[in-house]
Amino acid sequence: MAKKSRRNTTKRQRSERRFLPQSASNPWLVRAPGAIGAMGIGAGVWGYFYGHFVPDEAHPVQGTAYNIPLFVLAGGAVLMAAAIWFGTSGEAAIRVGDPGISVEKGDIRRMPWWKVKSISFDGPSESLVVTGKDEADADFSFRVRGRAHPLAVAWIVKEAEARIPKKLNVDDADLARIGEAQEGGTKLVLEPLQVVGRRCAATKKLIAYEPEGVVCPACERVYHKASVPRKCACGSEFSKSQVSAAEADDDVDEPVRVAEADDEKSDASAEA
Repeated sequence: MAKKSRRNTTKRQRSERRFLPQSASNPWLVRAPGAIGAMGIGAGVWGYFYGHFVPDEAHPVQGTAYNIPLFVLAGGAVLMAAAIWFGTSGEAAIRVGDPGISVEKGDIRRMPWWKVKSISFDGPSESLVVTGKDEADADFSFRVRGRAHPLAVAWIVKEAEARIPKKLNVDDADLARIGEAQEGGTKLVLEPLQVVGRRCAATKKLIAYEPEGVVCPACERVYHKASVPRKCACGSEFSKSQVSAAEADDDVDEPVRVAEADDEKSDASAEA
């Protein structure tokens, strides 16, 4: 009988939530035209078929009276189209989860947590402003409007507080306006993070094999297993089993300082 391997092959399940935008218009601009349009379509269809196939001998329908149901039907269709137009939003879908914050408008453009430069709240427009770099290391900045994405805004703040609190620039008054994160959106289960081909955040050493990579559970920075610090640059602590013997000395925080220096250098170059 073959022996079972004692190696733990289970990996942390990555996931994210997908939030669709909602209309920022007054709800009555959707309800009233929608209700009247639905009644107009129903009345127009009924009147048209009744006048053609079930004529009333006492009050026969003649001449232009045949066209009245068509006018009612057309008017109802116009009102229904207006209700649909007012009820939809041109904002992009937002994804929030382990990989970072993503803007989905046709293609998905993602900003990993460890590449977020700042998250702030713009009170006049009730928008969350996110700046940083995307996965291709290109400058990326976008707004998440609270009226179109109330659930996504609250969820971004919640995740940022847990993952990158140093990058979150939202005061208590704005937090009260945003509110607490509620369950919503569609939860999507993702594939494990591919670490092969990435470089260590501390030493820039290329990770050639998957077992060599150690991923920060908060911001998903990748470190080489021989250079794992006690604390990631985001502030999250690694377990003792993940910290290498070389980092257990006095220079344990050196990889963190290297990663932070790289972040400051990239921010300075972006401002220049």
